[in-house]
Amino acid sequence: MGRSGLQGARSPRVEAREVGVDAIGHAGRYLAALDALKNRLSDREPHPLLGHGSFHAGTIEGGSAPSVYPATCRLVLERRTLPGEDAAGTMVEFQAVLDDLVAEVPEVEAKLTRGLARPASEVPNEAPLVQGLLGACVGEGVDPVLKGMTAWVDAAFLNHAGTPAVCFGPGSIGQAHSADEWIDPTEIERCAAVLERFSRNFLKGDQGEMLNDVTAGAG
Repeated sequence: MGRSGLQGARSPRVEAREVGVDAIGHAGRYLAALDALKNRLSDREPHPLLGHGSFHAGTIEGGSAPSVYPATCRLVLERRTLPGEDAAGTMVEFQAVLDDLVAEVPEVEAKLTRGLARPASEVPNEAPLVQGLLGACVGEGVDPVLKGMTAWVDAAFLNHAGTPAVCFGPGSIGQAHSADEWIDPTEIERCAAVLERFSRNFLKGDQGEMLNDVTAGAG
């Protein structure tokens, strides 16, 4: 996640437009220049579950009044990274775009700073945790689907500490955090049954049974 603040040097009234610097306009030019970076991200090899890395402008603020040139503009970007990408590398890419803009428009005065950064993480599909959950789903008559989680979640803390963690649960992610968020109680019951089966198999250490369940279900 990166933050870019674009600031102009002068903020006269619009009547003195020959000496004004439009920081909001400069921020707009920076956003337009970032389209090329979006295209480069889309051209890279996609992650098998997460697809391509991405970013978007989350907030933009600046200016003090309609009749005054905006001396400052603060733009906040969020970058969704993939496993193998890091914050330092993404900052280099954002900075390169800004440097090119400053070279083209010398009056742009801008500084790029990094905000909160959380690394991406993943658990191999063949890991006992993943295979165990898939097998437990099959055992309970639930059709399992492996998907990538494009949002950052606390499970990443456990993964980076060496404890495999994945997101698994009932309901639809499309309903999460919505104004009318809800879930079918039967899905909660099925999820509980899957987790119970997984836990019993895990405590028995019966990895073979879990893997066999997945193999049988995949056919």
